[in-house]
Amino acid sequence: MLKKIFFTFLGIMMTLVVLQAQDSMGVDTTDIGYKIGYKIGSYLPVTVLILIALFFIRRAYRFKEK
Repeated sequence: MLKKIFFTFLGIMMTLVVLQAQDSMGVDTTDIGYKIGYKIGSYLPVTVLILIALFFIRRAYRFKEK
Protein backbone atom coordinates (compact mmCIF):
# COMPACT_ATOMS: atom_id res chain seq x y z
CA MET A 1 0.00 0.00 0.00
CA LEU A 2 2.76 2.43 0.96
CA LYS A 3 4.72 1.63 -2.20
CA LYS A 4 1.67 2.35 -4.32
CA ILE A 5 1.16 5.74 -2.67
CA PHE A 6 4.86 6.58 -2.96
CA PHE A 7 5.09 5.75 -6.66
CA THR A 8 1.84 7.58 -7.40
CA PHE A 9 3.18 10.66 -5.63
CA LEU A 10 6.51 10.33 -7.44
CA GLY A 11 4.74 10.11 -10.81
CA ILE A 12 2.66 13.19 -10.08
CA MET A 13 5.73 15.17 -9.04
CA MET A 14 7.62 14.16 -12.19
CA THR A 15 4.64 15.19 -14.33
CA LEU A 16 4.48 18.56 -12.60
CA VAL A 17 8.19 19.15 -13.22
CA VAL A 18 7.74 18.46 -16.93
CA LEU A 19 4.68 20.71 -17.14
CA GLN A 20 6.48 23.49 -15.29
CA ALA A 21 9.40 23.31 -17.71
CA GLN A 22 7.00 23.63 -20.65
CA ASP A 23 5.19 26.63 -19.15
CA SER A 24 8.35 28.65 -18.58
CA MET A 25 8.69 29.59 -22.25
CA GLY A 26 6.99 32.80 -23.36
CA VAL A 27 5.58 33.87 -20.00
CA ASP A 28 5.09 37.48 -18.89
CA THR A 29 7.24 37.50 -15.75
CA THR A 30 6.28 41.06 -14.78
CA ASP A 31 2.71 40.04 -13.94
CA ILE A 32 1.91 39.98 -10.20
CA GLY A 33 0.06 36.67 -10.57
CA TYR A 34 3.18 35.11 -12.02
CA LYS A 35 5.31 36.39 -9.13
CA ILE A 36 2.88 35.08 -6.52
CA GLY A 37 2.66 31.72 -8.26
CA TYR A 38 6.42 31.56 -8.52
CA LYS A 39 6.80 32.15 -4.77
CA ILE A 40 4.18 29.54 -3.93
CA GLY A 41 5.79 27.11 -6.36
CA SER A 42 9.16 27.70 -4.74
CA TYR A 43 8.03 26.99 -1.19
CA LEU A 44 5.40 24.30 -1.77
CA PRO A 45 7.68 21.38 -2.78
CA VAL A 46 9.97 21.99 0.20
CA THR A 47 6.99 22.20 2.54
CA VAL A 48 5.49 18.99 1.17
CA LEU A 49 8.80 17.14 1.51
CA ILE A 50 9.19 18.33 5.11
CA LEU A 51 5.65 17.22 5.96
CA ILE A 52 6.24 13.80 4.40
CA ALA A 53 9.50 13.42 6.32
CA LEU A 54 7.78 14.37 9.59
CA PHE A 55 5.01 11.86 8.85
CA PHE A 56 7.52 9.05 8.34
CA ILE A 57 9.52 10.02 11.44
CA ARG A 58 6.36 10.09 13.55
CA ARG A 59 5.22 6.79 12.10
CA ALA A 60 8.60 5.16 12.79
CA TYR A 61 8.57 6.47 16.35
CA ARG A 62 5.09 5.08 16.98
CA PHE A 63 6.05 1.76 15.41
CA LYS A 64 9.12 1.61 17.65
CA GLU A 65 6.99 2.09 20.79
CA LYS A 66 4.83 -0.95 20.05
